[in-house]
Amino acid sequence: MYVESGQDQIELVKQVRPKSILEIGCGAGEFLQKVSSGVEYSLGLDINESALELARQKGLEVCAKSVHDLEKSFDMIVLFEVLEHLKSPGEILRAIERKLNLGGVLVIAVPNPDGYLKDMGVVLLDMPPHHNTGWKKEAFDYLVKMLGMEVMSYETEPLRYVHYQGFLSSIIAQGTKNRYLKKAQQVVAKIAGPFLFVSGGNQIIGQTHLVALRKNS
Repeated sequence: MYVESGQDQIELVKQVRPKSILEIGCGAGEFLQKVSSGVEYSLGLDINESALELARQKGLEVCAKSVHDLEKSFDMIVLFEVLEHLKSPGEILRAIERKLNLGGVLVIAVPNPDGYLKDMGVVLLDMPPHHNTGWKKEAFDYLVKMLGMEVMSYETEPLRYVHYQGFLSSIIAQGTKNRYLKKAQQVVAKIAGPFLFVSGGNQIIGQTHLVALRKNS
C-alpha cells in the first residue's frame, strides 16, 4: 500500500531534514523505525497499547498521550490514514499546528474520494463508522487557510496493477447483467489487463493522496 511503503514520506524527511519528528497514529512504528536514526528525536502516539508495545520492542519512544498533553514541539508532524477516522479533526489539527515549530512541516495522508474507488460503487469501508470524514483535494485548500500554512507538496497514489484488476472486474460487473457476456469480458480483461494497464490504466488515481504543509508564520 502507498502509505505503508512510505517512500514519498521518507523522501520528504530527507528533503526537510527535521531534527525532531512526531507521528500521530504510529501503530507498531514501521515509519518511525525507518526515519528515527536520521533525526535527533522522534516520538510516536497511538491509542493501541498492543501496537505501542511492538514499537517499544523496536527501541522506539512511543506513548498513548494526546497531542494536547505534549510539552515538546517538533520540526515535522505526520499523520498517515488517521484524520478520516476522527469525528472532529479540526480541533486536533489546530493543536498540531501549535506543536509545530516555525518552518516545520505537517504531512497528511488520507483516502482520496476522487481516486479509483469512486467508480466501483458503494465502498462500505470508506463510510461511517469506519471513516467519519472525507478529504478531497479541496479540503487541503481549506486547511491551508484555517492553519495559516502553505502547501509544500501534493502527491496522489499511483494505481497498482493488483488494484487495477479489481477496478476492471468491478466495471465489468456493473456494465452487464448477462452472466455469459460478463464471463467473456472477464476473460478478455484478464488476458489484456497488463496491456490496458500500461497503455493508460496506470494513469488512474489510486486510493490515497498526501499533502505536506509548511508553517511559515
